[in-house]
Amino acid sequence: MTNSRLLTATAILTIALICVGSSGCRDTSWRGYGHDTTQFSRQPHESTLNASTVATLDFHPPHGWEFTIPGGGSFTASPSVHDNTVYVGSLNGHFYAIYATGPNQGTIRWQYPPVAPIPPDACGTTTAPLLISAGSGNPSGPGIASSAAIAEDVGGEHTAVIFGAPDPNSNGGDGRLWALDEDTGQCIWKSGIIAPTSGTSKIGYSSPAIAHHRAYVGVSTKRPDAPITVGKVFAINLSNGSIDPAFNFSAVGGLAPGGGIWSSPAITPSGNVVVTTGNSCIHEFGPNCNVIPSPDYTNSILKLDWHNGNVLWQVQPVAIQHDFDPDFAASAIVGRVSCGSLAISVQKDGYVHAVDVKTGGPFSNPACSYAGHSLECPRWSFPPVSSLPFQDDGHGDSAFKRQGALDGDHLFIAGGGLDLEPPPGHTAQEVFNRLHSLNVCASDADRVRWILPNLPGNAGGVSVANGVIYLGTWTPFDTSTSPHHLLAIADTDVLPPASFVCSYPSIPAGLLCSSAGFKNVGVPVIVKDITLTGSIQGIPAISKGRVYVATAGGHLYALGQ
Repeated sequence: MTNSRLLTATAILTIALICVGSSGCRDTSWRGYGHDTTQFSRQPHESTLNASTVATLDFHPPHGWEFTIPGGGSFTASPSVHDNTVYVGSLNGHFYAIYATGPNQGTIRWQYPPVAPIPPDACGTTTAPLLISAGSGNPSGPGIASSAAIAEDVGGEHTAVIFGAPDPNSNGGDGRLWALDEDTGQCIWKSGIIAPTSGTSKIGYSSPAIAHHRAYVGVSTKRPDAPITVGKVFAINLSNGSIDPAFNFSAVGGLAPGGGIWSSPAITPSGNVVVTTGNSCIHEFGPNCNVIPSPDYTNSILKLDWHNGNVLWQVQPVAIQHDFDPDFAASAIVGRVSCGSLAISVQKDGYVHAVDVKTGGPFSNPACSYAGHSLECPRWSFPPVSSLPFQDDGHGDSAFKRQGALDGDHLFIAGGGLDLEPPPGHTAQEVFNRLHSLNVCASDADRVRWILPNLPGNAGGVSVANGVIYLGTWTPFDTSTSPHHLLAIADTDVLPPASFVCSYPSIPAGLLCSSAGFKNVGVPVIVKDITLTGSIQGIPAISKGRVYVATAGGHLYALGQ
């Protein structure tokens, strides 16, 4: 060993020894959508914000700051935070790196493409924004709706910011992944084309999950359901942006399209990939629709082999014959809890499903399968159901489209709850301004921990740290500057409940609730309610005593105490 290598090894060992037991060496970053590849949306190393300190949360100086997109635009991606920088892309086709703290906080560190004219960079970009020139649909386009992931050892020794976006210099906006140096904003590589404008797909909301020196990302339809596309997941090599030909997943077989990936992949403890998929076109008008594809991986939670994309299990809660657009817009939360490893997501019809991740596969269970489909059963569904898949037409497109957060065994999520499966004499209803906390390892009878009803808007994406849940309200497809809310909610483990409600909220709390066979559960305390400009489409990021929130009104907020 040379002297220089010996010194380097000694330095690394010294740093490692210093970091043992030291909170100063903990990674307080928020490295991508849902914090990391598990999508738990939990910050495990927050040391400042808690139920006692968030009462003073504010974005006005000196507590925090507010950044507004120059010239206007919308944020539908979620912010990522690393190395004192907040990273987020806009629908205007620009990607921004904003100083998080310090004398330059709230100002642009760099943006891509740059403002000043330059010769074409390594990726052929000058100043043209990353936009699809035509036919991009709702707030999943025309620019950058994909949240960024931070990855090391990209294109050599770079730490890179990786996200999906159109390429304006390629057929009017072919979809690719982009890897930018996190310090300079210089393009390291752009991937091969994964969503050609000549077809019907785009990257949209899907954000890359980093594992095995690859970035896994999905594609959805360019213009929502007009026409429906074939959902696919790609594996991109971090070394050079090439598409790994060994990995191949398509949500359908044959000519019928379907199964777009509107969400972000998650990685299991053993390294496999979990995705959720969109609807089929069984009841749509379009080429090759009105037939059942084979295989059919639409409307599903799936575990894929990370090497090749082979399906290891599939849960399809609604049979394809009854597909009236109840698919998954929310990503799956994947990881270890006290009762094993689970993959959890909410379908657009409001039902939450938790699946045993398991090791290996493929797995299936005849009890949850039907003709032409080899499906697995979930461990549980909420509300509880007698059997799956559903064989009725009562499941469609509604506003349950945001994933939850997981802290230990405690899930925080916007779902339909027991109102979807009412007792005799009551009518099913969908309530969107409500947040549930569920115990993922409890029995069905003890599933509900608490309910927060009567929110000031639709319950959106959530994140959690130190028993405080951060929730943004949102309005689907709204890119206006209308006011919405960020709520800081104290879990009932850290503050006593403000009141009580019946676990079936249509029945009053108290004796009437318990005598009907339900439970009286707590209503948590809202410690802080802050009005922000624009719908909060993504997930609040938590890092070093601040909460970072991007809105569809074109504002990025840093809220501190």
